[in-house]
Amino acid sequence: MTAVLFSIVLLVPVADPPKLTDAAKKELKKFEGSWEVVRIETGGNVQKPEKGEAIVTFAGAKLKVTVGEKVQQQAEVVALDPTTSPMCFDLKNIPANAKREGLVYEAVFKIEGDTLHYCVYNGKDKKRPTGFDTPKDADTQLFVLKRVKK
Repeated sequence: MTAVLFSIVLLVPVADPPKLTDAAKKELKKFEGSWEVVRIETGGNVQKPEKGEAIVTFAGAKLKVTVGEKVQQQAEVVALDPTTSPMCFDLKNIPANAKREGLVYEAVFKIEGDTLHYCVYNGKDKKRPTGFDTPKDADTQLFVLKRVKK
């Protein structure tokens, strides 16, 4: 399971210091802390990682994905618009992946209590997801995360 999770999570993006509005910064504070990946949906398929296998940690605009004990990916929220429905944000890899350098990945998100859903398009074009149904497209992933209680 870890190998499959890794290949999907690697595509989650981030980079330059974000220029976020006050409203965006306020919304981003809701992400603070660690979240356990409980489900990944892509290409019409659903994967459920083992408990505690994959953790996404947000600190300010930066996020890191840890699988087991190893940091697999780091990213940064470079834009966030809390006025859209669904709310949207853009991500960029840190450090920039040479093959995807300069690309910004478009995503939508919602937080319901201790559950975060975000759906991200990892293809080469600009194609922001519009909702949270299981994506049929292999370049789009829906992540469902639960907040890790301290």
